[in-house]
Amino acid sequence: MGCPRSEWYSVHMSVAPSTPTERARAVAETTAGRSFALLVGTVRATGFWTAALLPLSYPFLLAAGAVAEYPPVFAALLVVNLVALLVGHGHRA
Repeated sequence: MGCPRSEWYSVHMSVAPSTPTERARAVAETTAGRSFALLVGTVRATGFWTAALLPLSYPFLLAAGAVAEYPPVFAALLVVNLVALLVGHGHRA
């Protein structure tokens, strides 16, 4: 039915940092890890939605004649779309 109290204490409490410096380092590592994970998730979500929504502008650019008038701009949009596809590939909604 579970482990005796002394065994639980030795298993769970022995991993806690013992000095203030170790505690501060553990908090900083946890905070940095969470911040990095949040940043990665935000970048992936932005890439995903950019890749999904940017192609909706292509028919309007074709109809307005902007593709024929400014081919480098349209090519740049295609490259941005490709990069967004690569960045947002791992996004889970």
